[in-house]
Amino acid sequence: MITSAKYRLLVVDFIRICLTLQTAKAIDVLHSSNPLVIHRDIKSANVLIDQDAGIS
Repeated sequence: MITSAKYRLLVVDFIRICLTLQTAKAIDVLHSSNPLVIHRDIKSANVLIDQDAGIS
């Protein structure tokens, strides 16, 4: 049985995975563009999250 605390952890982990995938896709778009765009300081403090838990 999944308790509410475990369920919350699963949801938080799911959101983290989604944000990580969105960030990776954004980096891929930048690296695939012409001219090439390289971001030299990728870290969580430089990732903006909108109200819908999406990457901006």
